Amino acid sequence: MTIGPRVWKTGLAALIALIICQQLNLPSAYLAVIAAIVSMRSSVSQSLAHAGHRTAATVIGGTVGLVLMLAWESNPITVGVAIIISILICIKLNLQEAINLTGITVAVVMVGVEGDPAIYVGERLLVTVIGLCVGTTVNLIFYPPQREKLLREEIDQLNQMLKLFYIYITRRFFDSTDFYESEVEEKTEEIRLQFENVRRIFFEFKEEIGYLSSLEKIKNYEKIISTLYLLFERIQGVYQTADNRNKRILKQRGSRVASQLYQEIISISRQLVNVTVGMQGSLSCAGSQNQELYQFTSSYAEQGEEILKELRHKISQWHLEEDNRNKSATLVEISTIYYEMERIFKYTTQLQDLLCSLYQMEEQKADTGKTGMLQKVKSYFVKR
Repeated sequence: MTIGPRVWKTGLAALIALIICQQLNLPSAYLAVIAAIVSMRSSVSQSLAHAGHRTAATVIGGTVGLVLMLAWESNPITVGVAIIISILICIKLNLQEAINLTGITVAVVMVGVEGDPAIYVGERLLVTVIGLCVGTTVNLIFYPPQREKLLREEIDQLNQMLKLFYIYITRRFFDSTDFYESEVEEKTEEIRLQFENVRRIFFEFKEEIGYLSSLEKIKNYEKIISTLYLLFERIQGVYQTADNRNKRILKQRGSRVASQLYQEIISISRQLVNVTVGMQGSLSCAGSQNQELYQFTSSYAEQGEEILKELRHKISQWHLEEDNRNKSATLVEISTIYYEMERIFKYTTQLQDLLCSLYQMEEQKADTGKTGMLQKVKSYFVKR
């Protein structure tokens, strides 16, 4: 069994909250422990949001409960009225997520009052706020959730899934093999689910602390995800056209003989696919060196451009062949498929540029940080 960071951080936050309450001789320390536990979320932004809602709920519920206790004594009727008033205040302040917590707070501060109501309510509010602050601080300081690292890993997985899907589709097209719709649908659904997962993690990362200072990086990630989706659409385009073509010529397979020029086009197209998937396989969002990315992908990009030139020339020749001039369906199908393949290659090169841009931003940030530190050290010794 693996003990993850969130597990031990929850225990640590509860321990710290309990020790603080004991050192301050605060009663109802269990409320601080509960607050610390519930404020431990999967991301810092979620912890802050929850802490804000719970603090608002605590203040509203505690204040309303205290006012009613000072005006009247605590009894079932005043507790019910206090809960109603607290809920209305939350609705008025657009704090719907704090409604349940507000009602609970009212019950906590009004039921079983001992001694001075103001002191009793104040102590319970204080221990709750202590628990919230401790839980959020522990989540922020100790091994904060690595949303960006997780995002990069999931983007890499998505890219690899698209590469394998592209290989599967083009291989069946080149071999004139029938597609199994159930198999294609299964692969498509897996990719769609992965896109949803990537988008979810991206929005969680976007909400994290400090993202406003990295707006350019956020935009870069958005472009990477959008480019991957464009790749997915183009691969689907190849499948749909190739599948329709296979079905249309199914009855003619026995007598159909491909021309020499068409066979050359298929051979060149295989080269283009190999270069494209080679480039896709070399791209890594989770990589660490910009230079490594260029090393593996630049040669692929150059090869791809040369192959595209030759492929366009061959297709133009093939269109002018006497046997093909009256075959409008065939001309449209082949032109569409190779247009999609060209776009897939272009989007892959765009993905390469976006990843390189991402690494350059990180290198510049690292260099800036080192320069700033050196300047501080130099300034210190100059003053000395």
